[in-house]
Amino acid sequence: MKLELKDITKNYGKKKALDHFSASFSEGIYGILGPNGAGKSTMMNLLCCLLRPDEGEILFEGKDIHSEKKEYLRHIGCMPQVQTLYPEFTVREFLLYMATLREMDRRKASERIDELLSTLSLKDAEHKRIKACSGGMKQRVLLAQALLDDPEIILLDEPTAGLDPKQRIAVRNLIASLAVNKIILIATHIVPDIEMIASECLLMNHGNLIRRGTQDHLCRELEGEVFLVKTPPDQIREISRYGLISGMSLYDGIVSSRLISKQKPPFDSEMIRASMEDVYLYWFGEDAV
Repeated sequence: MKLELKDITKNYGKKKALDHFSASFSEGIYGILGPNGAGKSTMMNLLCCLLRPDEGEILFEGKDIHSEKKEYLRHIGCMPQVQTLYPEFTVREFLLYMATLREMDRRKASERIDELLSTLSLKDAEHKRIKACSGGMKQRVLLAQALLDDPEIILLDEPTAGLDPKQRIAVRNLIASLAVNKIILIATHIVPDIEMIASECLLMNHGNLIRRGTQDHLCRELEGEVFLVKTPPDQIREISRYGLISGMSLYDGIVSSRLISKQKPPFDSEMIRASMEDVYLYWFGEDAV
């Protein structure tokens, strides 16, 4: 199975959302990382056929997805970033409606809905009107509809936005359990969303692909450039002069800071292995904030 974006350009007026962007995907989980405005959602909307590229082509199994749109859409499940739901429907009614649109057998659809409601902790809310659901509940309903008919391609745009830590872990575990024989793309700016499950990461900014690789490969690229620095609190500003601080903690009057720097700083410090959050900050700098 192969999904390809070939030399894609997409403009919104004078703004270039994607700039001659190319990427290909086979079975696996891919983290699409980048700050807001990087082009992630535009890429996902193009893959869902909600937008057409201004230049380039998107192929699934070698065929243009717009030329074979009806057949292609049978293979995908999409969770958009914006919560587009029918407020008067109950949770179960909405999922049954989406299953009908996908021409699912009603008995199988009902069984699948029961399974997803249980997995996503929505069983107690199945007869609740969507307008009365919290943002986190609505997010899980959107994820459930994307997974209804067990699609081969799953496109998830900021899937854990608004979820509490327990729910986020449940969603990550669910996504990981689906990985066999599927292409799963997770667009996010939240590194922990993909840190435990993505087989490969793509780093995007300003409509361009700036880095791609396994998490281990991307972290090893920063070998020798990440330090754990220990200082009194009054020296924190001094540390920032030597590079980017990706995290810090205070214990027993001493601040431990993760510093990304080309050279060892003149403080009590030791070289440590880079994390994906270090990678994110290194490549996106001020855009990461």
